[in-house]
Amino acid sequence: MSLEKILDKIQHEAQQKAEAIIQQAEEEARKIVARAEQDARSQADQIIEKASRSSRQKEKRMVLSADLALRKETLAEKQRAIHDCYQGALRKLEQMRDQAYRETIQRMLLAAFTPEITEVIFSEKDSRRIDQRFIDRVNKALRDLGQKGQLHLSREHRDITGGFILKSDRIEIDASFPSILKYQESELEGEVAGILFGEL
Repeated sequence: MSLEKILDKIQHEAQQKAEAIIQQAEEEARKIVARAEQDARSQADQIIEKASRSSRQKEKRMVLSADLALRKETLAEKQRAIHDCYQGALRKLEQMRDQAYRETIQRMLLAAFTPEITEVIFSEKDSRRIDQRFIDRVNKALRDLGQKGQLHLSREHRDITGGFILKSDRIEIDASFPSILKYQESELEGEVAGILFGEL
């Protein structure tokens, strides 16, 4: 399985979780943008009022400047809202209960598995809820799917806040939650903006 397909599978899994959080954030995001637009319009109105007492050319420049400031502030608020959605998704993923976390990790491992991968690396924090018995269950699930279940839990730990790293002699796949969501954030920014702000 190619790296691109692996990432697509991982992305699909994380996207489902992120979508639930994004839906909860829609109303809050709209309020944030509305407040930002109201503040920016208020500032624009003050600039326009001052400009009306000046020459026509100066007025035109100031109106254009106010409009640009409004657009920039609105865009900045929208970008902050989108970023906050993904940060909220990351917090939800990191705070999952142990059983739900293991189920999510198992689905991700099954989706990301390729035959050359043999080692799974977790954070030190995850070592209390992920052990070799868990990896053995994943290997059994892989064998049930006709794959060669040969994963083993690495003694190495990585400084990640959830998810895992897959490793072989030649490649390493970063399937940590922050990496997956960062990849998704850039890939899906337009789609998320459409969901939050109706800008498809």
